[in-house]
Amino acid sequence: MKPLIVLLLLLTSSVYAQNYEIYTGAVISRDKDIHSNYMLGANFIIKTNQERKYFNNLILGFEHGAYMSNEKIITSNGGDNSIVVDCNCEESQMGIGNADSYTTKKEIRTVSLNFGVSVVKRLYLMTGVTNSKHIVKMNREEIGSNYTTHIDAGLKYFIPVKRWFFSPMIKFNPESTTFGLGISYN
Repeated sequence: MKPLIVLLLLLTSSVYAQNYEIYTGAVISRDKDIHSNYMLGANFIIKTNQERKYFNNLILGFEHGAYMSNEKIITSNGGDNSIVVDCNCEESQMGIGNADSYTTKKEIRTVSLNFGVSVVKRLYLMTGVTNSKHIVKMNREEIGSNYTTHIDAGLKYFIPVKRWFFSPMIKFNPESTTFGLGISYN
């Protein structure tokens, strides 16, 4: 039901949108182990046809991003394979006690909904909500995951070049900083 509501909202807003923008960029994580990253997104620029000095246009958009660490190889020396239980939780073995080595990797996948408002002629103040799924893999199998949600803040500026607009963007939240470059046609 939720995807249908989001789809209807985007289709409805696209009727009133005069400009569409696609963008791509990079994500810099606060986690120093994270190296590989990307971000893709699309925005609808809605012109409200108001004759005010500020807040004339709106941006509605969405983006997807992913970033991950390199695989780390951890060696063990065939230590203890016993189970220690000191809480009221289920006990499980990870199967690494007798192995010579195993690999670990962190992956993060994000989905963002963006909203922006023009502050001056081509400068937009951006905000949004980013939902991130953190995945931990051992020997290429997922062993755990959790979700985080953060509110974003950022800026976007449209640079006209003939009938095209290029738009650099910076956006940040407590978990990451995003740099992007968009393109749209007027």
